[in-house]
Amino acid sequence: MTTLFKRLLLGLLVLLLLLPALQARLRFYPEGELAGAFTRAPHPEFSWEGLQSTAYQEALGGT
Repeated sequence: MTTLFKRLLLGLLVLLLLLPALQARLRFYPEGELAGAFTRAPHPEFSWEGLQSTAYQEALGGT
């Protein structure tokens, strides 16, 4: 293999790895909504007392 071919292959690999990040940042094409049934959970109010008593973690759905 030549050095040029290796560099082109590496560049292609790096580009493929960066495409999802670029899509998230630049929005090349619109992404459709996911299908299925789901409900959005309300985000609990953050407080120091809730954090200390683990109520905040339980409200987030943690164990």
